[in-house]
Formats: sequence, structure tokens, C-alpha cells
Amino acid sequence: MPDTNLSEREVACLHWSSLGKTSWETGHILGMAERTVNFHIRNACQKLGVNNRRAAVAIALWRGLLPSFEHGSTPDLREPPGRVYQVRRVALPPDLSALITAPPGP
Repeated sequence: MPDTNLSEREVACLHWSSLGKTSWETGHILGMAERTVNFHIRNACQKLGVNNRRAAVAIALWRGLLPSFEHGSTPDLREPPGRVYQVRRVALPPDLSALITAPPGP
């Protein structure tokens, strides 16, 4: 059974990815190397049981793992508060299930 806890850094990297930031941009925002961002995203993908960051972001949003914020404001995720998020297993709606189980396109 995969590990079901996302670290603060994994959540932060997924959050910025959900806003369309590249790994380089996320690294610049969070003060870490691009490779470190990719490491955290790969770990989050593994923990969530998916193969790419888009699917990881979709699952994390669906499960309420990413921080919510009002339009026009973003939470300060540069300094993680030290919490670990618990991943809940929930049934996915059909549209997300197709995204995750569909084979990669050409």
C-alpha cells in the first residue's frame, strides 16, 4: 500500500503547479532547485498513485489537499508550517477516472 501522507513541500510544489507554474518558477518561488521541485512532485505522484503532475494536481484538488484561497490572493507557501496532510481514498467521478486510467497519448 502506498504511503498516504503528503509533505508540506509536496503540497507546495503541487499548489504552484496547479497555478500553471513550471518547476523552475516553483523553485524560484520556494527557494529550491528545479530538480528538488521535480523530486517533490515525483514523490507526490507516487503517493497519490498517478504517473504525472496533472493527474496529481487533479487528485490533490479533488481530495482537498491543496490550500484554498480567495480569487486574487495566494497563500504564503514559502515557509511550510510543518504539517503533514493525510490522503483520503475517495471514489473519483467518472471524468477524473478516465483521465487517470487512460493510456498516454501519442
